[in-house]
Amino acid sequence: MANFFECFLSEIEGIELIYSRIILTVGLIISQVLIIQFGCALFSFFTAQKYKSRIMSNTILYLYIQNYATLIKQFFSTLAIRKISQIDYIQGDVSLLYGSNNHFNWIYAFIIPGSALFGLIIPLSLYIFLYLKKNDLNKIKYRSHIGYLFNEYTRKNYFWEWIKLWNKTIIIIILIYFETDISLKASSLGLCLLIYQYLSQHFKPYNLQKFNLLDVQTGQLCSSAIFFAAVKYICDQQENYTLSSLIQTIIILISLILSYPFIRGILKVYFKKYKPGVFEIMLTICKNYYPNSKFTKYLSLRLIILRQREKKIKSHFQKMKQAFKKRKQNEKKQQKIVLNSNLSKNNTMNLLLNQSQKKEFDNS
Repeated sequence: MANFFECFLSEIEGIELIYSRIILTVGLIISQVLIIQFGCALFSFFTAQKYKSRIMSNTILYLYIQNYATLIKQFFSTLAIRKISQIDYIQGDVSLLYGSNNHFNWIYAFIIPGSALFGLIIPLSLYIFLYLKKNDLNKIKYRSHIGYLFNEYTRKNYFWEWIKLWNKTIIIIILIYFETDISLKASSLGLCLLIYQYLSQHFKPYNLQKFNLLDVQTGQLCSSAIFFAAVKYICDQQENYTLSSLIQTIIILISLILSYPFIRGILKVYFKKYKPGVFEIMLTICKNYYPNSKFTKYLSLRLIILRQREKKIKSHFQKMKQAFKKRKQNEKKQQKIVLNSNLSKNNTMNLLLNQSQKKEFDNS
């Protein structure tokens, strides 16, 4: 798909590939928003349900956060210089000269406004809005629309998504501007990750403690991998391939350690979800080949327990759902009672006021 778009964009005359790629990325984001909005509106129309605007607000935030790094990288790659044989080329496309009239026109007309919009204005505006509403973020009207930005963080650390975004921005800038200087790039990335680890340990932004620990651990492992990668580069330069292979093995082990918690968590969730189905398949196989074995009886018993547990969970969920509905109904009834009592009081007061005014008029 990426190659198809590359070929398609390269055929557009008058616009270099590096700029058309950015335009396409922004266009795809906007088109996704429009398609989802159209689909939601169509669904609401045919099902006679109320259109939920929170779907669009969450969609826009999700697409912005997920595509933030890609956009920033594309914008900044047009601003960086790549020297080849003492000639300045654009970092993102070394077939184009850096500093040409066309390049400067694109920088002033598109790159600087675009990077300022996506990298500064939008995140800063969202941060200011959250800062002003930080005491009201638990309200449904805010949480339902912009909860994607702060749901996983503690109340005091509602801003942590911006720490992560700006950390990504700094990492992207380091990777782009120090691409050929490996030592400087490695040390800068290590320093950036070290600062992030310190902030993460200090603030403990996540609601779940295991996420705080995982955040720090991943930062430490990434820093270690960067350090070993820099050492490997030096070993390759010195043609010390034995030590380089050893370091490569260490980097692979670090990568496995880094990915292990995520893979384990994913497998655990899916196993819990599909455990009854797996047990049923295993039980069917065992009944066909070993119908009277202890393992078959054990599987049968475990399957019965799992099904009973699922029924209990479903029944508890239904009870909670019904209790929640009753609570809502009672709240509405109480609100109506209070409203009616207030109206009756107002009517009584108005009646008394009218009577007093009438008496005064009669006396006069």
